[in-house]
Amino acid sequence: TDPDGEDDIVSCEWRNLDITGHDMTCPSWNILCNYVVQSTLLPPKDYDIELKVTDKAGASNALVKTIHIKTDAIADLRCSLNEAGPWQDCSDFKGIQGEYTYFKDTSTVSEGATFVRTRIWKINGTTFSSGTFPPDPVPTAKVKLPNRSNTIELTIEDNKGREDTTRYTFGAKLPLPEWKEIGP
Repeated sequence: TDPDGEDDIVSCEWRNLDITGHDMTCPSWNILCNYVVQSTLLPPKDYDIELKVTDKAGASNALVKTIHIKTDAIADLRCSLNEAGPWQDCSDFKGIQGEYTYFKDTSTVSEGATFVRTRIWKINGTTFSSGTFPPDPVPTAKVKLPNRSNTIELTIEDNKGREDTTRYTFGAKLPLPEWKEIGP
């Protein structure tokens, strides 16, 4: 509020007290000085945030509040040529065109959530598997790779409603040719 009650605020300043300098100075025409903390730029933890207002007479007042930035849901997955593994990072993965490739959800739920509620698996933009928990607790999927280059996408939503999507593009080798043994 205005320090002297005259409704003549001329500036507002927001500061994250864990960082040097002002995060945002609002002009006099924006006396509400709405400020959205860019949580993607700050790691999850508690932060002390200060709002300082100054009026025409130069009087100022400040208020400090602690905010908590929570860990968000993070979608991730691993790839394998075999249903039982071994599983590997999909960014280094090479599948086989026309053969099954297996995917395992290794996502992390957001702070306060306990499970992934929905999973949507896509290859090259087309959904090939999806599930909702309960009853589907299975965090794996499989698909035959249609192209020499494929993009796999996993979108998750946890039980707190937080969503995330991850994508990997990887190549696929051509399958070995079929061969038939011919006797002499």
